[in-house]
Amino acid sequence: MGWGNGGANLTADRSLDPPRQVAKPSFPPLGPARDRFSPIDPAQVKRDLVLFLLLAAIWQLWSGHAETLILVFGLLSCLIVTLMARRMDRTDGSFVDWMLAARSLLYVPWLLLEIVKSNLQVAGVILNPRLAIRPRLVRVKGSQKTELGQVIYANSITLTPGTITLDVRDGEFLVHALTEEAAAGVESGNMDRRVTALEGRR
Repeated sequence: MGWGNGGANLTADRSLDPPRQVAKPSFPPLGPARDRFSPIDPAQVKRDLVLFLLLAAIWQLWSGHAETLILVFGLLSCLIVTLMARRMDRTDGSFVDWMLAARSLLYVPWLLLEIVKSNLQVAGVILNPRLAIRPRLVRVKGSQKTELGQVIYANSITLTPGTITLDVRDGEFLVHALTEEAAAGVESGNMDRRVTALEGRR
């Protein structure tokens, strides 16, 4: 009797349980067809091609290798960087500024000449003990209107031997100069004006 009653009670208890509901799987709605299959943008393809060719040219210039396997690895790395740049949306309609590139044809030779002149000045200071080294910090206000212009100016100062850009804040550049002549060159504002002209009208 005990076993029978227990089984009856168990059956009665189960009959009181609420009905079970099976959850139906839900799937996110598919986006519009134009989002999933967006047409190819010719301008984007052109920018990607320019970036890839530019990276490949720089890689070949710096590596100097002509072996087939190394060339394949180099081109593959350039392709990966190009795809990553596109994925990160780092290229836009202003990626290729042809006017800036044209103005650079005048600025780059001048900068190279300044680098050579500064190299000779620094070499003279090192080789001639009578020429004193007087390092100092100089603060100059840049006249550039864009971040790109400020970056070009800061790196131009650093590329010129004897001066290093330490900080850029609110358009003001903190520069370490090795000699009085180097400090005077930065304070003259000649490079600043040339970089601002390189920017063009903004």
